[in-house]
Amino acid sequence: MYSIFHIEGGIGKNILATAVVSSLKKSDPKRKIIIVSAWPAVWFNNPNVHQIYPIGQVANFYKNFIKDKDCKIFRQDPYHTEDYILNKKHLIDIWCDLVGCKNIGDGPKLYFSPLELDTIRTKMLQGVTKPIFILHTHGGGANGREYSWYRDIPIQNAVEIVNYFKNDYHIYQIGYKNQPLIQGCHKLTLDTREILAAPIFSQKRLLIDSFSQHSAAAFGKKSVVCWVGNKPKVLGYDSHENIFPDVEPVFD
Repeated sequence: MYSIFHIEGGIGKNILATAVVSSLKKSDPKRKIIIVSAWPAVWFNNPNVHQIYPIGQVANFYKNFIKDKDCKIFRQDPYHTEDYILNKKHLIDIWCDLVGCKNIGDGPKLYFSPLELDTIRTKMLQGVTKPIFILHTHGGGANGREYSWYRDIPIQNAVEIVNYFKNDYHIYQIGYKNQPLIQGCHKLTLDTREILAAPIFSQKRLLIDSFSQHSAAAFGKKSVVCWVGNKPKVLGYDSHENIFPDVEPVFD
């Protein structure tokens, strides 16, 4: 008996989806959950998951899990629902409705082995003498653009923040290679899986609506999260300190 859970989207959407899968497993514990995702690293060690398949690497998938098998297939995208488009519910609740289970309220969860955590701790703390501040200002825009007005912190504000904290904190900046490193920051050079656990080893976190705010929530690390166009009611967490702009965004 299988439940095939297919996720299209980015790292943050996958982290949020761990809460949906936890609720799905609780509702039908006898079914083994098969994850199909572009970000398998999010799902490593997850006790609710039987197997993980990267999108596009599903050799023998139909034969092993679908043909003549008792299986349920969940490939619904919550982004396409009225509740999401009109900001009516949190995405976890919307997704649970789509797959027919009740949200048990556990929130997102990420699972790391002690060895993994020791490795990440060593990489982040080696040679560091100050408390760690994680700064995530830019998630990146569509079509390869470096900046997204809809969710990113304006660079002038980010510079002011760094200047205020840089003497007292070792500031790690999360960003893509094509995004400029703010003076006074250090690039957080970890691989995809490692960077998910980075909030564990930090004392302060200033984030945007990107994967980092989901990973911080997964580890119970309260963070300051800045919002521009998106809404924490739909994509955020009450455990964070959510900051809103003084004006409403204008759509032309």
